[in-house]
Amino acid sequence: TIGFVSYDVDVNALQSDLSVVTGLLSELHQDEDFSRACLLGTFLNAKQVTDGRSAPPAADGYYYLVKGTCSDDTYGDSSLAPDPRDAIGTPPACP
Repeated sequence: TIGFVSYDVDVNALQSDLSVVTGLLSELHQDEDFSRACLLGTFLNAKQVTDGRSAPPAADGYYYLVKGTCSDDTYGDSSLAPDPRDAIGTPPACP
């Protein structure tokens, strides 16, 4: 169970939900981008999220990227140009 809390939840007088994408750290390391990221779901702010997938393989792990749904924010920003996270528009749902 993961707890996500955003302190910037009021965008244009709307309460923002949180959209969460995820993937395996090993795939991220191999691809050097987020092309295999999948949508874990959209959740109410300040609620705990349960990731129903089984535990990752030994010596691996999951990463999570979170953004508010009431704004045009990306899943993060970095010094890379183009930022590989900008391409995560509407990722596929997790299996």
